[in-house]
Amino acid sequence: ELKELSQKTGISVASLSELKYAGKMTGVSLGNLAIAIKGMSNFMEIASSGGEETTKTLKKLGLGLADLKGLSPEQTFMKLSGAIASLPDPLKRSALAVDIFGLSGTALLPLLAEGQDGIAKLRKKAQELGITMSSETANAADALGDALDTVKESMGGVFNAIGQSLAPIITELANKITNVISGVKHWADAHPELSKNILLVAGGLGLLSLVLGPIIIFLP
Repeated sequence: ELKELSQKTGISVASLSELKYAGKMTGVSLGNLAIAIKGMSNFMEIASSGGEETTKTLKKLGLGLADLKGLSPEQTFMKLSGAIASLPDPLKRSALAVDIFGLSGTALLPLLAEGQDGIAKLRKKAQELGITMSSETANAADALGDALDTVKESMGGVFNAIGQSLAPIITELANKITNVISGVKHWADAHPELSKNILLVAGGLGLLSLVLGPIIIFLP
């Protein structure tokens, strides 16, 4: 998951694993974080193209396009997060978070409230705890997942082959059983008293076996 998100956002697996921990500590899921980062990428693309609304949004944060020029996606995220966190008005924080990060902006607010320094501390904590995942580990995990999926699909092929071979036999058997059941039903309908007596005897024998069974087992 981290590898795929890294490919979509341009943020390294290591940084994403740290942000994942920071999000978890503040009640923000990796899914919301992923959507927010994609929203930020769209915002920055429009801003780079000279979008008037994006320029106004950055101005409200006390930033200009020049302040973000040359920054990596990770650095841009940290810079914008810090700027939003510094706003004293919670309504403005919420509105600008949505403007920049999209619909997941409000879900991101608990993490943004930590500010740039707070997020940095949480990321450092992730490093100290050994939670940070390297690209090599993510690639290995991804390869393992692909291998397991291949095995699962292969087993599906085996079951399909077995089912194809057994299908005619099972179908024939099912038809025979259906015919037998139908025949028994017709016979029972034609001989209701005899059917009733047979069921009573069978039930009595079943009850008797329940009683005598343990005794017979213990007799030796």
